[in-house]
Amino acid sequence: RAFAAPLYAFTGLRGMVISLLGKTGYGKTTMQDWAASVYGIPKRVNTTVNDTQMSMVQRMGIWNCLPLGIDEVTLIKPELLANLIYWGTQGQDRNRVTETTQANTWALPLSLSTNRSLRDKATTVGADVTAIQMRMLEYSFNQSAVFTEDKDYGRKINTMIADNYGLAGRVYLNYLLQLGEKQIKADIEQRMHYVMRHYGMEFEPNERYWQTHIVLCDLGSYYAKQLGLILY
Repeated sequence: RAFAAPLYAFTGLRGMVISLLGKTGYGKTTMQDWAASVYGIPKRVNTTVNDTQMSMVQRMGIWNCLPLGIDEVTLIKPELLANLIYWGTQGQDRNRVTETTQANTWALPLSLSTNRSLRDKATTVGADVTAIQMRMLEYSFNQSAVFTEDKDYGRKINTMIADNYGLAGRVYLNYLLQLGEKQIKADIEQRMHYVMRHYGMEFEPNERYWQTHIVLCDLGSYYAKQLGLILY
């Protein structure tokens, strides 16, 4: 997600909402902080559901093309969840169309960590059920074997993140600038076919949000590996 984020600006979509579903202690918050640490101090990048709607909109506009995480949204109200899904996939606030907010747009992946599935909650506001559900991809977190074997593993990761942040992002963003818009768009198009062929995946037309997110994660990871930022 961290390396996919800046690539959204080169697609026809304005973002994606990712629901991280799992029990407390399974690493959801750690994964959000790890993605944010690529570009800056995690706790200053990510936010919580207790923030006002306006502050969330402003933060999306400020980060613009960087990954944003909202922690612990299990008890989020359906109306706010529906708004977040709209903001995260349309790149603007639908409630305040002024000259100021029109300039405050974004294209980024928004992650929400939760202990309960969010897929059905947003549909209770009377909106188009399919439209909402197809704009959110839900990942189920299971207890990692490494967390089971090493009870202190999560703390070690958080300690590492606290001391190392913002370095990989500078290298990565500079590389994207060198590639340029034309090359990145060509790579995305090529990667669309690669992902379907290499992983044996097929997508329906209404799954374009899911397809784009998966493809951008794959391409972003490829770029990062070429730069030596990751080893997978």
